[in-house]
Amino acid sequence: MSPIRRNFFITLGSIILIDGAVIGAFFFLLQWFILPLSENFLAVQKDIAITERKVQDFKALVAPSLQKNITEIKALSNSFFIYSSEKSLKFIESLESMAKRNNLTYQIGEFQTGSPPTQIIVTGSFASIVKFLREFENGETLFQISGLTLTESNVLMSATVQFSLAKL
Repeated sequence: MSPIRRNFFITLGSIILIDGAVIGAFFFLLQWFILPLSENFLAVQKDIAITERKVQDFKALVAPSLQKNITEIKALSNSFFIYSSEKSLKFIESLESMAKRNNLTYQIGEFQTGSPPTQIIVTGSFASIVKFLREFENGETLFQISGLTLTESNVLMSATVQFSLAKL
């Protein structure tokens, strides 16, 4: 056998041996590392899909009641007094219109600039004053009455209502 032929067969044998080792290593890695990792990956993808479905189901179940709660919370937050000159004016106008609707004369107590009024004095019949207080109590703004003084003069009564508004 010539040296060229011998070197050819040695090289061919080495290439076959190296290919066998690479293919063996590939199958070893495939069996012990790649397949378990891919199975874990597929299991995680399946869990993600299940979780996404559960989230969608949860949203479908809870979203309507959350929307209802948001609407109720917004309505409730509108009952609190958040000072602005426009809102203060609207509050004063509502007090005046309540007094007029109940045939009462009224006087709104002095208040500082940048704050809402905290006192109103109404004069009229006792029944009209009670109607005014009921309407004031059932109004749109939350408040706390800190004082109520009734005084009688001749035929008419006068009520001084001191209150503080619920603020956010």
